[in-house]
Amino acid sequence: MGWEMKAYLDKHQLFPPQIQKAPPPELGIIVVIPCHDEPNVIGTLESLWRCERPTYPCEVLIVVNASERHHDEVVRRNERTLHDVNEWIGYHPDRSLSFHVLYYPRLPAKHAGVGLARKLGMDEAVSRFCQTTNKDGVIVGFDADCDCTEDFLRQIERHFDVHPDSPGCAIHFEHPLSGDEDSRLYEGIAHYELYLRYYLLGLRYARFPHAFHTVGSSMAVRASAYTQQGGMNRRQGGEDFYFLNKIIALGKFTELRGATVLPSARASNRVPFGTGRAMTDWLAGKNSYQTVFSPTWFHELRVLFERVPNWFHEVGTPKSLMIGLPVGISTYLVQQGFESKIREVRANVSRTDTFVSRFFRWFDAFRLFKFLRWSDSMYDNGVPLVDAVLTLLRWQQVQGSAHGETVFSLLQHMRGIDREGRFSPRSVAYSKLSV
Repeated sequence: MGWEMKAYLDKHQLFPPQIQKAPPPELGIIVVIPCHDEPNVIGTLESLWRCERPTYPCEVLIVVNASERHHDEVVRRNERTLHDVNEWIGYHPDRSLSFHVLYYPRLPAKHAGVGLARKLGMDEAVSRFCQTTNKDGVIVGFDADCDCTEDFLRQIERHFDVHPDSPGCAIHFEHPLSGDEDSRLYEGIAHYELYLRYYLLGLRYARFPHAFHTVGSSMAVRASAYTQQGGMNRRQGGEDFYFLNKIIALGKFTELRGATVLPSARASNRVPFGTGRAMTDWLAGKNSYQTVFSPTWFHELRVLFERVPNWFHEVGTPKSLMIGLPVGISTYLVQQGFESKIREVRANVSRTDTFVSRFFRWFDAFRLFKFLRWSDSMYDNGVPLVDAVLTLLRWQQVQGSAHGETVFSLLQHMRGIDREGRFSPRSVAYSKLSV
């Protein structure tokens, strides 16, 4: 494992290791925090400092970064952040939880952004683990505007001890729904988070085997899985979606529901999509998540996915396999080259489980999302968020929800469902599609 990680670094690490101090030999967890023009990063560090210490030492890497094209004001604020963080670190020595700053003030404009910042920090983490006795430590994705519960680090350590074969996990998150900000912001974040949980419930109703939240501030991966899948990408938005879906595709991905990440509900224009952009759009009266993809499209996906395991043995042409599928998904499959892909997959596998696995490498989370967008544009203009959630809950035979629910009350209900893991892909209901 050690040589594979070093081979990854030789090929993919963009800068030499930045931290001169050797890591503790038994280092277990490294938390990576991208930090670009962040006014409240000290609050995030304080939240991690308050965490109960796990058995093995942890490190936190703060990646202060900017593009070569950013204005001087951004550079000056980053320099101030660098000073404040280093000063804070000086007052918080602890071998069991140490903090380090990586400073990249002028990254290439073509690639500068959150994806590159995460990559720089996560690659540094791999380099740190290569110097220890624990070559397969855990790298945690976090953000510079997040808090966490005090059991955060201990729960991560325990989770990977309990799940030794898991390459990574999604960590439970909950945005603040009240506070000192504009009340419209909390209304907006409630809509946005309810949409995220509705989307996940839709995937799980459809029996999509790779159905997990993909949030960069609420994820953890083993160093071996990180390097095996080629590390973090350099996307300036959506980097977490693309990265985590590569890790999820390895199989045995898990959810950590015992601790909670508390992301900020602030508005931001620094990324093309995600929470910050969603809140900016909400405050501007645009893209408010008051309407969402129709539950109908998740049902069409379910009809498709439930048939996939049988296709390996069914006699007939690829075209005949689609007989009886709903018209929307059937039309989309033809557009996506379904017939040639199925011929290719059937010709190169010898078992049903391998066939299913190969199918979902093709019909992955990105292709699925494109189907929902295509269906939405072709056949309808979306469904009110509350109505869509209630429909899926009814289809999943979930008790305790009724018409007249508010976005806030439904969100609390959906948070409870996610905390309980009631529709996790590891449940019995998913056994037929296990990959």
